[in-house]
Amino acid sequence: MALKGERFRFYLSDEGYRNAKRSEQEGEIKIKSHAAVVDGKLYPDKKPRQQER
Repeated sequence: MALKGERFRFYLSDEGYRNAKRSEQEGEIKIKSHAAVVDGKLYPDKKPRQQER
């Protein structure tokens, strides 16, 4: 059983990520961030905020 505030890092297949999203919708887990991996490189889903000029 995970403790509140405990974090884990998982590398999931597309199907595993769909299952994780379903678990998040049911309130079982919270996904803090996600990135796709292509040829060993990470591509985050969310773009970083740009600084205002």
